[in-house]
Amino acid sequence: MGLTRQSVQRIVDELVDDGIFELADNPHHKRAKLVRLTEKGEALFAEATARWLPHAEDLASVLAPGELARLTE
Repeated sequence: MGLTRQSVQRIVDELVDDGIFELADNPHHKRAKLVRLTEKGEALFAEATARWLPHAEDLASVLAPGELARLTE
């Protein structure tokens, strides 16, 4: 995606500060943290999905069989 580790960390830090993400200890790596959605993040994701899904379905409806699968590979 062309993002540096530092850029991703800055974005994650902002989302943690906003209460959308939370960090958890990673049992497989002492220094790395796991990132997961908070309840607030889950609610925002559900709202965004509800708004986006009808548009995605409209776009997918005009594709020929197999085109959607090829686009999402």
